[in-house]
Amino acid sequence: MTEKKNKEDSVQSSEPESPRFRRRSDSVAFPLIIIFGLLGPIAMLTVWQIYGYYYPPMLLSILLGIAVATITYKYLGGTSGSEFKVGALKLAGSSALLIGTVYFANSSLEVQMNIKDSVAKLEKAYVTIDQLKQELRTRKTEKQILKGEVEQLQAEIKQMELKYSQFLLENIKQLTPNSIGGQQILEMARKREGPFSYYEREFIANISIPGAVRDGFFSACDDKELKGERVEIVRSNEHGVDLQKVNVTYNGSISGDYCKNSARKLDLQLGCEQGKQLFPEHISGCSKSGDVLWTKTNAANKFKVIVKVLANNR
Repeated sequence: MTEKKNKEDSVQSSEPESPRFRRRSDSVAFPLIIIFGLLGPIAMLTVWQIYGYYYPPMLLSILLGIAVATITYKYLGGTSGSEFKVGALKLAGSSALLIGTVYFANSSLEVQMNIKDSVAKLEKAYVTIDQLKQELRTRKTEKQILKGEVEQLQAEIKQMELKYSQFLLENIKQLTPNSIGGQQILEMARKREGPFSYYEREFIANISIPGAVRDGFFSACDDKELKGERVEIVRSNEHGVDLQKVNVTYNGSISGDYCKNSARKLDLQLGCEQGKQLFPEHISGCSKSGDVLWTKTNAANKFKVIVKVLANNR
């Protein structure tokens, strides 16, 4: 009796699911697939248009193809007779409907979305360019304002220097030659110090003698601020004793981009005659065209000197 009951239970458990349960699951699954397949691309396109999040056209086409294939299979009489052929590939039934929908939808969507996406990117680029132009105009305005403030400060400093100089001169005029202040000023004059100096400033520089510079003149890099100046170039020994010196006048900037190189090893250029006076052991003479005649072949023509900018009273 028990064995018979077990056999009946096994037979019942092996029976297929009831048609009612299958219909219920199909009635839920198919509408969800269709809704997601139709509303998904619409939602993605909406998000793309509003927020700019770009979705691949292929993804939208696949969702749309799934929705169309499901509608046809479930509600429009099935997919019998459907065929899709590309080259040697031939599909039929649901796969043909799905792949065909994806193929044609993707071709159309890809063209339209890429065009709109390119237009959107171009508009965004124009907006960025306008913003950069506005920022540039703002910076130019700020620069002009700062330039005006700097000029105003410089004018105020000059006025203060003038007032201080007048005050200082009035006090100096009251000094006697035998006073402590008077003696100190006389000592400065004897030593050519301070306002009695022959030189505005001095610095160490590297020079070359290319032979292309006119005699009595020199060329220099602009950052040395020697335009219009007359300088005294001094060659000294390791003990700081002056050996030779020449006076030359500014003739122009060193041509080319050489001075813009931060690793440059040259600041000034001299003519042959002045080079011969400074370095007679290196230069034996000058040709008629101004070329340098070196005492040694391939001699290094770069030297370290002291450049003293002459004051107006010299």
